[in-house]
Amino acid sequence: MKKTIQSVVAVVVESARSNREARFALAYPILRPKNKWMTDNEDEIRKEFESAINSQCEININRIDAISRGSQAFEEDGVHLTSAAGKMFVGNLIGMAEESFKAEQVDIGQEEDQITKVMKLGKTSATAQIASNLIDLKKSTADLKNWKSHLERNLNSRFRSDNLMFARLRDEMDSETNRKREDRTQVTGLVDPAKVPKTNPERNDYLKNLAKEFCLSIKEDFEGEIMFATTIGNPAKGDLMLEFRVDTVENARDIRKAFATKRSSNSLHESLEKVQVLTVITLATKIRLDIMKAIARRIESDNESAYVPSFLPRPILHIKAKGRGGNGDPRKHLSSLTFADATKEYGGLIKDSDLTPAYKRAGGNFRGQMRQHFVVLEDQEYQSKFSFPPPGPSEAAAAAGGSKTRGTKRGIDSDGDDNNASGKRNR
Repeated sequence: MKKTIQSVVAVVVESARSNREARFALAYPILRPKNKWMTDNEDEIRKEFESAINSQCEININRIDAISRGSQAFEEDGVHLTSAAGKMFVGNLIGMAEESFKAEQVDIGQEEDQITKVMKLGKTSATAQIASNLIDLKKSTADLKNWKSHLERNLNSRFRSDNLMFARLRDEMDSETNRKREDRTQVTGLVDPAKVPKTNPERNDYLKNLAKEFCLSIKEDFEGEIMFATTIGNPAKGDLMLEFRVDTVENARDIRKAFATKRSSNSLHESLEKVQVLTVITLATKIRLDIMKAIARRIESDNESAYVPSFLPRPILHIKAKGRGGNGDPRKHLSSLTFADATKEYGGLIKDSDLTPAYKRAGGNFRGQMRQHFVVLEDQEYQSKFSFPPPGPSEAAAAAGGSKTRGTKRGIDSDGDDNNASGKRNR
C-alpha cells in the first residue's frame, strides 16, 4: 500500500516539475464500505497519503479533504455515494480546488539568492568600490523589502483560502447536526418556575401539557404529539426555557412558521407577546447568524434588501430587489449566499462594532480556531501581521479613498424572531 501511494504521488510530482505553470490537487481517499479491507485500514491509508504528500516540496501541488467521514453516506452497494453525499463531495472538491488554484505561488528559494548577494557585497573591502557597493546594497535591501512584502501578501491570501475552506466544511457539518434537531423547538418566556412541580413524573406531565397548550394556542388544528418536554436555564434567575420535541419534523416546522406569521401580523395573544420561539441549533450556527445579520445590515441599498431566515438548519443570506415588479409581480430574487460565500463577498464591509454580539456569544468556546470557524472573527491573543480582514468590497473602497456606510434598520433575531436583518450597502 505504501509503495503504491508513493508511486502515484511520484508520478504527480514528476508532472508538476515538468509543468511549473500547472496546478495539481490530490483529494483524500474516501470510504468504501463494500471493501472491508479499505474500511479497516482507512486511518493507515490517510496516514500514508499525508506522508507521501509531505515528502515532496513542489509548490504547485496541494491536497484537498473534500468530505468528512460523518458525511460519507453510501448506496446499498457500499461503493457509490448517495446523491446528496455525492453532490456535497463533488461541490466541495471543485470549490476547494478552485480556491487552491487561485492562490498565488511563492517560491521562497529566492531568499537564499538575495541573502547571498548581500553577503558578497559585504565582503568587498576595496575602497574604490565602496560607493558602488553601497548603491548595490541599498538596491538589494529594497529588493528584500519587496520580497518580504510579496511573501506576506501571498501568505495572507493562502490563509484566507484555507480559512474559507475550513469554515465551509464546519458550516456543512453543523447544518447536518441541526437537521437532526428540526423536530425540537425552544420557547422562552413561557415557563413560570414557581408553577413547575419538583418531582419528575408530575414535572414531565406538566411540561408536556404546557407544550401541547402552547402549540394549540398557536395552531388551533395542531394534531401532533409531544414526545418529551424539558426546561433549560437557571430557575433561581427565573429564565427557564421550555424545550420540547414533537412527533414529526413537519409538525415542528408548522408551529414555528405559524408563530412567525402571527408575530409578523401582530395577531399573537397578549399573553404571548414576550414569548420567543427558537430553533434548536448549534452554538456555532448561532454565531454565524450573528455575523450574517451584521453583513445584512451593511449591504442593503435603496434598491435591494437583505435578510437571513432564522428557522433554517443552515443560515442563508438572501438579497432581493425592493418593491414589486411590473404588473404587481413579486420582488425579484437577486442572490442567496451561504456563510462562507457571504463572508468572502462582503466580509470586508463589517466593522469591529458589528461583531460584538458574535464575540460575546462565542466567549472562549472556540479559542485558537476563530478564523477557521468564522473567517471574520479572531482570537485577540493570536493577532499578527497576517491577520487581515477577509477579501470584500471594503478593499476596493479603501483603494479609492474609503466610503461611508449609512445607518441600519431592523435586525433579525437570530434566536427565532422572524424580523429581517438589513442595513445599507456601500456603493
